[in-house]
Amino acid sequence: MPKKEYCWTVGEKPPLIDEHTKIKHKIYQDYIKQYIKTINKNPLIPNCRFVVVDAFAGGGLYCEKNNEEYFGSPIKIWQTIQDAEDEINEARNNKFVVNRKLFLLEKKDSNFKYLKKTLEEKGYGKHFDDSIILQKGSFVDKYKDIIGKIHKSFTKNTRVIFILDQYGYKDAPYDVIREIFQLLPKAEIILTLPVSEIIDYVPKNSDKKMNQLSLPNLQEEIKKINPNRKKSLNAVGLNEQQLQDIKTSNNKNIYRGIIEKLVTKKLVFYTQAKHFTPFFLNRKNSHRSIWLIHLTNHSEGVNVMKEIYFSYHNIDSIIISHYGGSGLDMLGYKHTNNAPLFNELPEYNFKNKSIESTNNKLLEQIPKEIHKQEISFYDFYKQQANGTPATKKMMRSACEDLLLTHKEIKVSNRSPRTSIKDSDIISNHPQKTIFLPNTKQ
Repeated sequence: MPKKEYCWTVGEKPPLIDEHTKIKHKIYQDYIKQYIKTINKNPLIPNCRFVVVDAFAGGGLYCEKNNEEYFGSPIKIWQTIQDAEDEINEARNNKFVVNRKLFLLEKKDSNFKYLKKTLEEKGYGKHFDDSIILQKGSFVDKYKDIIGKIHKSFTKNTRVIFILDQYGYKDAPYDVIREIFQLLPKAEIILTLPVSEIIDYVPKNSDKKMNQLSLPNLQEEIKKINPNRKKSLNAVGLNEQQLQDIKTSNNKNIYRGIIEKLVTKKLVFYTQAKHFTPFFLNRKNSHRSIWLIHLTNHSEGVNVMKEIYFSYHNIDSIIISHYGGSGLDMLGYKHTNNAPLFNELPEYNFKNKSIESTNNKLLEQIPKEIHKQEISFYDFYKQQANGTPATKKMMRSACEDLLLTHKEIKVSNRSPRTSIKDSDIISNHPQKTIFLPNTKQ
């Protein structure tokens, strides 16, 4: 994310596009396209209702270093929805239509005027007040009006993606996000924040000093805490052992590890989202990071997002990462050989070594997580989705390996030969094998 907000003025050259912004746009596009294709796999479905709210739309146009035009998120989102519709139609005999609405919100007057002019010049003006709804104002002031328009045009169960690419935590507070999920149960929220803003995003509570810390000072301030000050520890979600580990750690990943474990849990608690993916976005040779958290009430949404992140495994310029476990304990920190807690935070980057680590960890951890329960594979995946970087496909593959090769689990409702279905009831095999792959995190 750029250090300063982008600004547009009609009659002047558009701002230079930042490389982080390009990557964010790619993620938005890839997610929207794959999401539309995923929820419309049934060839008998003739259409779908789909809404995107670009809550910080900007001016709609940038320039590259070579002075070529680069479309902003409003046009890229529209094009992506059309591309998804076209690709679905290529595989069908009967015509499929995405009944779409794109809400574009921009609070700064000069940016709003530039956006309107850009869309008109690029041929999108014909969609105004129908498929494209432009609104000037802040997200906090306008979100209820937007939701009302969605209810009027469609239903509360319409698929809606909110893109909240704000500059500061006050632009999209947690209570607004919680209300969105209450009013639109099938909403998806893609929230981005610069790393320096993340600690401020946590709601203020009993210890204001700890909650108002800027991220770079967090570790130093935590080191000053007296372990007997329970209130201060509770304010940042730490216990005495974690405090001691932070005090003795020189690990550069400590800040992001704290964010991912502590802030994510608080954010999810306050927004009441059922599923989430909390990862960091960076580009090669850059020291600036963006926190990109995807919030949803449906496990399928987080699965699509994880699939997209893994699809970048051969793109060196894009780095998606988290700091913690590679298996089913992604947000958990576990001691091994009495090593300090935060010295055990490896960077997981969705590249080939991370994929291998996840596959091995799943083989080790799935039988332990199933334990004595009998559960459908689909319910087991939903149960574990928030705590693992693994996709549904990766978990299914691991379960099949445990079933057919290692004989660690069994399927009780049928006799599968090669594959596990969503409806299959899985449980631990009564006679387990002794050896499993060596799985170092």
